[in-house]
Amino acid sequence: MAVKKIDLSGTGKRITSVEEALEASNLNFITEQSELMGATNGIFAPNHKMLYRPDTNEVLGIVGNGYHPIQNSTAMAFMDAIVQKNNFAYTSAVSQDGGAVTVVTAQSAIPDTIRRGDDVCREIKLINGFNGKVGFSVEFSVLRVVCTNGLVSSERESIMRFKHTIKVQDRMAVALRVFDQSVEFHDKFIQQSRILAEKAVDHLMVEKFINGLYTEAKQNDKKKEMIRDLAVTGKGNNGNTLWDLYNGVTEFVDHHYGKEESRAEFALFGAGHKLKEEAWDLALSMA
Repeated sequence: MAVKKIDLSGTGKRITSVEEALEASNLNFITEQSELMGATNGIFAPNHKMLYRPDTNEVLGIVGNGYHPIQNSTAMAFMDAIVQKNNFAYTSAVSQDGGAVTVVTAQSAIPDTIRRGDDVCREIKLINGFNGKVGFSVEFSVLRVVCTNGLVSSERESIMRFKHTIKVQDRMAVALRVFDQSVEFHDKFIQQSRILAEKAVDHLMVEKFINGLYTEAKQNDKKKEMIRDLAVTGKGNNGNTLWDLYNGVTEFVDHHYGKEESRAEFALFGAGHKLKEEAWDLALSMA
């Protein structure tokens, strides 16, 4: 699985059009469909088809005939009105396997303060896929400014999903509710973050948190020690609160796990995303 992340904030201009964001990240391609036939036996597969991008000839997915791809620009266009009206901007784009999955992130220009000197920015991620596994969805998250850690929650309200069917474009109007749900989710997340930032921890609580993430079944002393250290020495952390413990995990996932070339995959699509959710739930249960 190849994951490529493009920083749109480095373009030197504020991007408020998803079309421009996709163009800047080479993800504004048109997905084409093709019949599927065995290369060695010439047998036609009548119930399946191949999706590919003609600009690179990369195969994006093998799907059933009932699957109707929605182009990135079409699926995400509704977001422009939300971005332009509410002082957001598109700040990054991610492609998985050449565009089989595309993620475009819009971020608020107005931060929220969790504690003194510790601000976060609200984010709305637009996710579109052509691999037959990922449809179109909208996910809400938070970026911690001091360390650029991505903060996530396992709350049901953190994501809205839409199926790739022939009528999905008609139902895209439903996505206009995205901003209202975003406000509800982000307000709750920020309120809970402030509670974590006020909850002091002692040695026993630190060990309970660390061991709660890495039980005997998935013991890993090196990772535990790294998270324990990052909760104290990580950017913006001092080791005194549950907020520090949670951000020890997010910093480990985003900036210290494995090799740099595999880190984005781990954090966005792999076990790292799940680890952040587990850390959030565990921290809240201890608050």
